[in-house]
Amino acid sequence: MPQLVKGGKYVYGWSTVSECGVVVIPGETVREYGISPDVPLMLIKGSRTSGGFGLTSSRLLEGTPLAGVECVSIGPPVCDTGNVTEVQPGLSGNPEGPDSGALSFRLTPEAMERFDVRAGARLLLVRGSGRALGFLARGPIYEEALRHAELREFNRTLHALDP
Repeated sequence: MPQLVKGGKYVYGWSTVSECGVVVIPGETVREYGISPDVPLMLIKGSRTSGGFGLTSSRLLEGTPLAGVECVSIGPPVCDTGNVTEVQPGLSGNPEGPDSGALSFRLTPEAMERFDVRAGARLLLVRGSGRALGFLARGPIYEEALRHAELREFNRTLHALDP
């Protein structure tokens, strides 16, 4: 996983929102954040600078000030706000690489509107505090990532939820 600038955040690569709102989570992040179709996941609004959203779970937020943050649920409802969507296991062409064990989830139209994410949006996957996986839509980290052609594109290997 590259670090774009010395002392900066680590990034996983890019995931593009499909026409149906499907976003891919590469296997490397699935393992690091303990994500699975059985774990209720939540989206929290990204910063004003970076936009997008963070993907997290109630387990990752336990004991933090974020434990009561307003969120949009994915999977079995965790919060009483938002829209339930699907999280499904995906398939990968490389069982040993970072795509191994990848998952995909579908953002509802309401979630896409709430987080100002459109079909075709290219989101930068960033390691945050370990509490949430960042899906950045803009900002200085995003702009720096655009200068790094070596960053992986995860959307091309998996869109299991697209009809």
